[in-house]
Amino acid sequence: MDEKICYLLTNHQGQCFRSGRVQSGTYWERVHSETDVVSQNIWECAATPELAVMKNPIHALNSGAKLYLIKFRDRTIPHAGMRELKISNIMIPAVSPEQKLAFAMYVVRQLAPEHQFSHWAERWLSRIDRSTTGAKLALGSVIDTAREVDLSMAEMSKLGFKGTRLSEYHNAKYDFLWRAYDVIEAAMLILEKPIRWHASLAEKVATCARGALNDVQLGELAEVAMHVATDPNVVSYISSPQKVLRGEHEENIKSFSTVFELSDTGLLIEQSDDVQQGNY
Repeated sequence: MDEKICYLLTNHQGQCFRSGRVQSGTYWERVHSETDVVSQNIWECAATPELAVMKNPIHALNSGAKLYLIKFRDRTIPHAGMRELKISNIMIPAVSPEQKLAFAMYVVRQLAPEHQFSHWAERWLSRIDRSTTGAKLALGSVIDTAREVDLSMAEMSKLGFKGTRLSEYHNAKYDFLWRAYDVIEAAMLILEKPIRWHASLAEKVATCARGALNDVQLGELAEVAMHVATDPNVVSYISSPQKVLRGEHEENIKSFSTVFELSDTGLLIEQSDDVQQGNY
């Protein structure tokens, strides 16, 4: 089979978040065994180094944490499936709390782009509204939707909907709501900065992104978040999560813009000169 790669963050001893220990070298392990670090830590394995940091709620904050590039290839031999692992230690990218929050907003917004939460996330990312009041209003909209879901479930139950169909409806609706709730609480942590807020934010970001999208999509959104989250020149988030326009306008310097756009082939970055403010 073709070689695949992933990135995995560990503590200073190479201990994984869930199970197992990693060190540089080449190994053969039985697929899905207790010593197969890819299978045992599938939720923390990531498509990009930045995503590996964002997906790990603990080790990203540890002094001396290590990031490993894992190249693996599955091979079938008689009576067993084996996995060849080539593991190397690489440099950990710096990821700020603001970038983690932006990543979580991008991810959860994909699940319900027209919900009030998503409109609030746009205002936050475009620096229009980063107030406590705005965050509390977004939280209220999530709670209101949860109440509406509860009422809808009661009505569906009266109409005879039971078992699996009712559970699927509940899970589909609440999957977005609890993730949105965690993102808003993460924003409140950045605003209020209570004790251990970095750790709490890392945990909420990792949790709300887990299982929301596939790893390629998560990796692309993480890359966008790394580019725009802490950039003071972000002019507009627009309404599409696929495109962000960044403009530079300084005295005696020719203005230009940078467009970050997600496509089927990955993240595209295009730069152009003489962008007018009105085009934003």
